[in-house]
Amino acid sequence: MSVDLIYIDESGYARNWESSVKSQPFYVLAAITFPVSDYLRLEKIFIERLTSIEVPGSKFSEFGYGEELKARRVASGDGFWGKNEPQRNQVRDLYLSFPAQNGQTCFVVVIDKKAHAEKYAWPENPYYLALKFLLERIRAYLQDSGRHGICVYDLNHGEEGQIGRNVSKLFKSGSAVQYWSQYYNDVIEKTNDFDPIVEF
Repeated sequence: MSVDLIYIDESGYARNWESSVKSQPFYVLAAITFPVSDYLRLEKIFIERLTSIEVPGSKFSEFGYGEELKARRVASGDGFWGKNEPQRNQVRDLYLSFPAQNGQTCFVVVIDKKAHAEKYAWPENPYYLALKFLLERIRAYLQDSGRHGICVYDLNHGEEGQIGRNVSKLFKSGSAVQYWSQYYNDVIEKTNDFDPIVEF
């Protein structure tokens, strides 16, 4: 069985999504996938490239082993990053170019919270909706490539229990899909399972 590791992370979370539209207008859920067998090779290449960027006091050699570089701090120019544009751009370039340069596949779901709230009378929670959309895409990718996946979610600890319940709900009941079929000239309804994802 060919197995991929799938890392999932989020941006734009706020405990009450409706009241956070101004401060966090978008919710982004992204994933990167690659074969388990490539993990050590990719980790070595990434850490070598990251440690070649001169950042005083950094512990990039320990990256992934308790050391984390918060993309939010780099993107916002917080602290060191606001005063050192060359290093900031090098790090951003590394993060954005590494997946394509190393044969990895990425998935991104972006929900505009304001547009979502205005479009529906009873809008679904964007965090659950994004998770559902992301897992549907991962499922299709794994199924089409004949692979299985193990998902690792960089959890927002305040929502850990809710995320677990959402994943459990999706895995138990599947994801309902409706679409218009030109062939049948009718609405088609079906439920997709998440069998290719063996662990979350």
